[in-house]
Amino acid sequence: MKAEKIHFKDNLPLKIEVHSISRFPIHWHEDITEIILPIKGSVDIKANFEEIHLNEGDFFFINNKTIHYIKSQEESIVLLFYVDLDYFEEQFPYIKYMFFRNSIYEDLLDKSEVDLETKEKFKVHFRNLLISIFAETINPSVSSHMYDKLIHKLVYQMIYEFNWLQLLKKDGDFISSVHLDRYHRIVKYIQENYDKKINLDDIVSREFITKTYFSHFWKNLSTYSFSERINYERVLKSEFLLLKNMTITEISDKCGFSDTKYYYRNFKKWYKCMPLEHKEKCYSYMSQGYKYKELEPSDVKQIFKDYMKRFFKLEDSLNQEGDFSSIINKYLYLKYYHTIHEKTLATDKYLIMDPFKYSTITDEGEINFNWTIMDLLINLVIDFKFILQIKLNTDNLEKDVNKYIDIFLENSINRYGIDVMRNCHFLIDYKDSLIFDNTEPIEKLLSHKLKDINISYYIEP
Repeated sequence: MKAEKIHFKDNLPLKIEVHSISRFPIHWHEDITEIILPIKGSVDIKANFEEIHLNEGDFFFINNKTIHYIKSQEESIVLLFYVDLDYFEEQFPYIKYMFFRNSIYEDLLDKSEVDLETKEKFKVHFRNLLISIFAETINPSVSSHMYDKLIHKLVYQMIYEFNWLQLLKKDGDFISSVHLDRYHRIVKYIQENYDKKINLDDIVSREFITKTYFSHFWKNLSTYSFSERINYERVLKSEFLLLKNMTITEISDKCGFSDTKYYYRNFKKWYKCMPLEHKEKCYSYMSQGYKYKELEPSDVKQIFKDYMKRFFKLEDSLNQEGDFSSIINKYLYLKYYHTIHEKTLATDKYLIMDPFKYSTITDEGEINFNWTIMDLLINLVIDFKFILQIKLNTDNLEKDVNKYIDIFLENSINRYGIDVMRNCHFLIDYKDSLIFDNTEPIEKLLSHKLKDINISYYIEP
């Protein structure tokens, strides 16, 4: 069992390998996220304590420093995408501590309130990106600049759609980037200090928050308690030591457990067996030998072509009115621009949000806002102190303007907080006859909900 070194070429943060796999060695990667995509046949993956059966059309994330192996009853053809986390660390300081996943754990599925239909669309879109990138590897048809953009888009989708916290959140929930950074900062601290005693005082003093605030914060984001998370990290670290010439007592002590009985208890909770049993399973797998072969991309052209015909979906957009990936790219550009270049402009910075542009009205007259896009924009406002201008353009509404504006305001206040919304500058389109006829009621509605606010009227030729 060893760390597998991946060598990235041409200053690209992605490497793709093609393998025919029956039994792949037990290994892990340092500062790399691996994405497994079988294009012919199915595979079984063991990643830490979890066993996953992966069919054609599915993909799976192997997270940073995750011990894993891949096997198959048939010599399955698998694409392995390796993402260089070091490359993206400047943009995303905590990317090495993010946990990427594209499905809910079975024991949490019944408790989850996530919109599984939307998550499935995310998966289709992401698979399309994987297919597009490998297609370019076989038959380059775009510039190196465009290929690089595809890779960046892949990573952005990982972060904003498959980060475990984003995956778990309900459709109506908003997680600010401030909270995400705090959570990952805490995870980083645990991973760097798992061998020592960690208590709540250490965390709240580092984060300059109270214990009460931390309790609410952690409960809102995590499915496990703080102590469970610490012991989870310790158990994962212990797996690296099990195949070394160390006793259970030594491993337990090295991983920060105060007593071996706590190590046994926590190991069994996650791995469903005792440490020595898991060790024997690893030795048993390794003793059977390995059978795999690395192939050239050109060797699987026809196989990949057949796969692409079955699984590349043209109708993958999350919203017919707008390109969600384009929104993410613009968001990341602004975030990168203001973070890396440390631009502190003397002039005011405005961000214009049009909530009705991407909204849809159901046959029953209900309105669906694209909160995913608006969450990104609000995070920019919070992170970089933009002045948010909310454009009330209701061209796509035929009636009930006041009703839908009221719904938007009520949901936004609950989602982002009253202070964020009170600092907004509302723009009302004067050419819009529906709004023009309802100017006074709309002003009263805005003032009633938000008190002293800025309202301007504009004409857009």
